[in-house]
Amino acid sequence: MAAMMRSAPRDREARHEHAPAGGARAEERYSPPEEAPPEPAMSSAERLRTLIEASPDPIFMKDGEGRWLEVNRAGLELFGLEGVDYQGKSEAELSAFTPFYRQALLFCPDTDRVAWDAGKLSRVEESVPRPDGSVRTYDVYKVPLFYPDGRRKGLVALGRDITDRRRAEEERDKLLEKEQAARAAAERAERRSAFLAETTRILSGTLDYEDTATRLAHLCVPFAADWCAVWTVDGHGGVHLGALAHVDPAREALAAPGSIRVEPDLPGGVSHVVRFGQPLLCPSVADTPEARLAALGTRDPSCEELVRTLGLSSYVAVPLVARGRTLGAITLARMPGSPSACAADLTLAEDLGHHAALALANARLYEESQEAIRARDEFLSIASHELRTPCTSLRLGIEALLRHARAGKLDRMPAPLIERLLETSDRQSKHLLHLIDRLLDVSRLEAGHLDLELEEVDLAALTREAAGELREESARMGGTLLVEAERPVRGMWDRARLRQVVTNLLGNALKYGAGKPVRVRASGDESQAWLCVEDRGIGIPEDRQPHIFERFERAVSSRHYGGLGLGLYIVRQIVEAHGGTIALASHPGEGSTFTVTLPKARAAVTARAS
Repeated sequence: MAAMMRSAPRDREARHEHAPAGGARAEERYSPPEEAPPEPAMSSAERLRTLIEASPDPIFMKDGEGRWLEVNRAGLELFGLEGVDYQGKSEAELSAFTPFYRQALLFCPDTDRVAWDAGKLSRVEESVPRPDGSVRTYDVYKVPLFYPDGRRKGLVALGRDITDRRRAEEERDKLLEKEQAARAAAERAERRSAFLAETTRILSGTLDYEDTATRLAHLCVPFAADWCAVWTVDGHGGVHLGALAHVDPAREALAAPGSIRVEPDLPGGVSHVVRFGQPLLCPSVADTPEARLAALGTRDPSCEELVRTLGLSSYVAVPLVARGRTLGAITLARMPGSPSACAADLTLAEDLGHHAALALANARLYEESQEAIRARDEFLSIASHELRTPCTSLRLGIEALLRHARAGKLDRMPAPLIERLLETSDRQSKHLLHLIDRLLDVSRLEAGHLDLELEEVDLAALTREAAGELREESARMGGTLLVEAERPVRGMWDRARLRQVVTNLLGNALKYGAGKPVRVRASGDESQAWLCVEDRGIGIPEDRQPHIFERFERAVSSRHYGGLGLGLYIVRQIVEAHGGTIALASHPGEGSTFTVTLPKARAAVTARAS
C-alpha cells in the first residue's frame, strides 16, 4: 500500500541571465529581482492523503489481512481512536484502546468477509452507538482489491452518515402511514355510513316483525360478520332466536327461528347482554363448551355441535333497545381464520343495533296496533252479541205481554206464564246491567278513577253471600258450589269491589267448570287474607296463561263461551288496587285454581291505592 502512495519528484531547470562582457563601457540596464525557486509539487500519496482527510465521511484502507493502513480523522473519531497509532493493527487489537466501541469494532471483520466473499463492491447499513446514548446509522461501501493471482491485496471502506436522512425518511414514512390510516379510516367510515343507510332503507321497507329480523340478519353477512344471530323477545317476555344468517347458506338451516331460547340466568354471553342491556366484545372465545354456548345464551349440550358447525372464534353482541324497551339482541360472529372481533366491530354493532331496534320497535308497534284492532273488532262483535242476547229476551217477553194487552186478553194469560216472562225479563235486565257495569269499570280503570271506600269487611261472610246468590245459576249449569268460609276473615277493604272479585271468580269457575263442583275457600292470618276458587273444568292452555288477566283476553273461543273477556282483567285491577296479588295454577283438562292474596291493614291498602 505504501508503494501505491509513493511517486517520483519532478525537476525544473533554472534559467540564468548574464550581463554582456567587453572592453567597452557596459551600458547600465534595469535588472528584475531574482524569482524564488518553486516549491516541489505534491506527490500522489500526499494528494490522496489530503483528499482522504478532507472528506467528512469515514474512510478506511486495510491490507489483505485486515490491518489498518490509512484512516482519516472522521474514521478515527467514529471509533474514538484519535491519537492512537493505528497503522498495522487489526480491529481486535484496536478494540483495547476504546472499550466503548469494542463490540462495534469486532463486528467489522464480519462485514469485511461479506465483501471478500462477493469479490466486488458491497453495500450495507451499519449502526454505531454513541456514548451519549444516540445511535448513528452509516451507509457503508466496501471495495475488495486482489492481486492478479487472486490473493487479497487490500480493502477500501467508505461510510456515509445517513442518520439524518433515515430520520427524515422515518418521519416521512410515519406521515405516510398516518395519511394512509386516515384515508383507510375515512373509507371505513364511508362504507359504514353507507351500510347503515342501506340497512335503514331496507328495514324500513317492512313492518312484519319476523321479516324485519330476517332482513337484519342477512344484511350483516358478510359485511359485518361471518354469521349473525338476531334474538327477539316473544309474547311471554322470553328471548329466542329470531333469525340466523351465515356466509354459507347451507348452514342457516341448522337453527330455525324459535329453536333456541336464551336462558336469562347464564353469566356472560348473550344472556348478560339481554339481562343488563350492555354490549359485549369477546375477541377470543375460550375453547370450552361453556364459552361457546354462552354465545347462544344456552346450556343445552345439543347446541354445542351447532356452534362448531357455524364456526366461532370471536364475536360481539349488543342489546336492541328502543324507547326504553329491550326488544332482543344481535350477535355478530367471526369464524376461525377471520380477523378477530375488535372495538371497531363493537362500535358498528352498537350503531347497527340502534337502527335495527327502531325498525323492530316499529314492526312490533305495528303488530300490536293490528292486534289491538283485531281485539277491538272481536270485542265489538262479542259485546254486540252479548248485549243483543238479553235485549232480545227482554223484547220477546215484553212483546208477548204487550200483544195480549192490546188484544184485551192479558187477564186470560196463565199466571205461571206471566211469572216466567217477568222472571226472564228480570234476569236478562240484570245481566244487561252487569255487562254495562263491566264496561264502565274498564273505563274507570283506564282513566285511573277506581276509588276505594275502605271499611271493615268479613271476607268469609262476603264469600258465603256471593255463593248463595249464584246457587241458582250453578244449578242451571248442572254444577255445585262448595264453600269453605266458616271462620271470619276481617280486613280493611272496599265491600262492593271485593264482592265483585268473588262474584267474577265464581262466575268464571261455573262457566268453565264443565258442570263439575266448584270449591271456594276464604282464610287468613294476622296480616293477610286468601281467597281460593278452584274448578275441575277445561283448564287454560299454558301459552294463554300469561295473558289471561289482560283486557279482552279469553282462554277459549267466544263461539263456545260467552262473555266480554273483561272479568279477570277487572279482578286483577281491583286486587292490585287493594295491594294484593292474584295467581293462577292451571292444566288443560284438569281445571284451574285462582288464588287472591290481600293485606288486611288499611296502611298497605291505602298506599297501594294511591
